[in-house]
Amino acid sequence: MGAVKKGAVVLFPGVRYSVDTPLLYYAGSAFAQRGYAVLSVDYGDEAQSLTGLEHTADALEGPVLDQLRSWQLEQYEDVVFVSKSIGTVLAGRCAQRLGCAVRHIYLTPLELTLPYLNRAEDIAVGAGADPFLDAERLKAHCEAQGVPLRLYPGVGHRLEDKQDLRRTLDILGEIVAIYGAF
Repeated sequence: MGAVKKGAVVLFPGVRYSVDTPLLYYAGSAFAQRGYAVLSVDYGDEAQSLTGLEHTADALEGPVLDQLRSWQLEQYEDVVFVSKSIGTVLAGRCAQRLGCAVRHIYLTPLELTLPYLNRAEDIAVGAGADPFLDAERLKAHCEAQGVPLRLYPGVGHRLEDKQDLRRTLDILGEIVAIYGAF
């Protein structure tokens, strides 16, 4: 194995929230500015046709693990997984399976993510009106596990305020600041 490299950020998109959308695009940009390699998980076209969150996570886990192993993450001094929606489940599962030290930023985690959302060095960002995970359930879980949580009341799963573009941009700015401080 060669010399240890500074860091890598691995972006785990949602099924309908690509790495080119704001939350993940700016995550990659923020870490790239700090010298991190930016690696993006690709679920392939078949991910669009999968139904059910658990079935989707199960079907994508193997291919995602193969991608992660091919990147030889152990060569990096610091590895950060930034994940969105179904990506939060895959990031948690895959980090556990790989057994390497990873720090997580979980964006709009799902109920299936909760078993992996249990370390104080990670952070969760939740939506107060997320139909996929009740905000009070997420808040109670994070408090019990000592996981820092930034919860945005009144916004949905995409962390957007459909009635207030300025608020949406403010939320995005706050999340980008989390990336910079992480």
